[in-house]
Amino acid sequence: RKSLDYAVHKLDEGNDRVIGIRIRLANGQKLFIFSVYLPHAGEPVEEYRQHMDMLRDLQRKYENEGSVIFMGDFNADIGELGGPRGKGPPSRNGEELAEILEELELTSLNLSYLCTGPAETYETKNSEYKSSIDHIIIPRETITEVLACRVMEDDALNMSDHKPVVATLKNKPIEWKEREEHGGKLDWESM
Repeated sequence: RKSLDYAVHKLDEGNDRVIGIRIRLANGQKLFIFSVYLPHAGEPVEEYRQHMDMLRDLQRKYENEGSVIFMGDFNADIGELGGPRGKGPPSRNGEELAEILEELELTSLNLSYLCTGPAETYETKNSEYKSSIDHIIIPRETITEVLACRVMEDDALNMSDHKPVVATLKNKPIEWKEREEHGGKLDWESM
């Protein structure tokens, strides 16, 4: 949205599978959000581990400047290691992700008690296979900032085999009246 241009800045971090933005919040804090599309289980586990190393580095780089959120298709089902909504044993990639979450004190919001809707975020067209491979990952200490989280039900408008995961946080971007003093404009077309 154009009204957020002044508060959002694209980060020069990541690669073709990880992209990030920084949002300046009204309380003076910063929020770092990274969208991910990580390698699937058919790829070598070493490639997945390289991306886990990247997420670890990004978390450590920005955690002292503000809150860090990772969201998207992790291609990792954490299963029962992920929280009360997790089901069954973790996938191979899920074990890798669960290890990083524990190390960095992060949690999958959509597998937490705060989330509603289906537990599974991915479903094959014939419904033979379902899993929770999409996540919104936040620091455990910021769970109190979450107002709501929902995995959306599948509907005719969703052309993907993934279900959207939506979260609402307490903090808002800096107010419109502060736009002039902060300056800057984000080119949404280049995102």
